[in-house]
Amino acid sequence: MNKLFENEACTTAIFESDHDYLLLKLSGKISFEDYKEVMLLLVEKLQQTNIRQIILNSYDLEYDTPKSRIWFLTTFLYKVQCTLGENLLVAIIRPRNAFQKVAISTLVNLVKSQKFLFEIQFCSSQSDALEWFNKFAIKEK
Repeated sequence: MNKLFENEACTTAIFESDHDYLLLKLSGKISFEDYKEVMLLLVEKLQQTNIRQIILNSYDLEYDTPKSRIWFLTTFLYKVQCTLGENLLVAIIRPRNAFQKVAISTLVNLVKSQKFLFEIQFCSSQSDALEWFNKFAIKEK
């Protein structure tokens, strides 16, 4: 894994894999500014590399601001759709923090209710996510 970015607080990072996916790692307590920065950078990296598979590892996420979640739903998703289209596979490793687990599940349900065509799957690990990517690729053929 090649680290493309890590913020100063070491709570957000983006890694590029040799297996055609990007890994977004969120951990600890993330400010709105750091959240927004890493999400916009993620879109930029996806656009530059033409990668359409993302693993969001939020296992160690303790806190993200309500403002971050609102911005994600009202601004970020539309930017992703306009910039990258809807051909995205997003595997999410759920947080172990109970509140964050509920927050991310709610966010995913809201994304799905908006009729975005992104494929989103909760996975227990990175290897589970890779298996899901492979299964999805097989279905496409």
